[in-house]
Amino acid sequence: MRLALVFAVFFAGCANPPRRAEEQVKPSTISSPDGQILCAVHHIPLTTMRGWRSDAIILEHPIGEAAAREEACIPNTIPPWESRVRTKECTIPGEITFCKWCDEGVGCDF
Repeated sequence: MRLALVFAVFFAGCANPPRRAEEQVKPSTISSPDGQILCAVHHIPLTTMRGWRSDAIILEHPIGEAAAREEACIPNTIPPWESRVRTKECTIPGEITFCKWCDEGVGCDF
């Protein structure tokens, strides 16, 4: 019984190798020592304000290496289904959270 368990763990480890460090998904937010939520790229507090949301389903995915790199450098922008002002698509009031620098397009090389 123990031998079967050892083999099961061994084969599961071989079948699912760990990802390389550059392939792992990095978090978009981190917590400061006092518990404040910060942007993981810029290390500034996230801004939460009253805004507008859409109930539409919007799918977005970066196409190409440059778009994926840009998405990794500005992870906390206001997504397309949220807005600071009321628009034709965003009609539901709610809170939106974003990083000011990400929303301005300040990337990893600030």
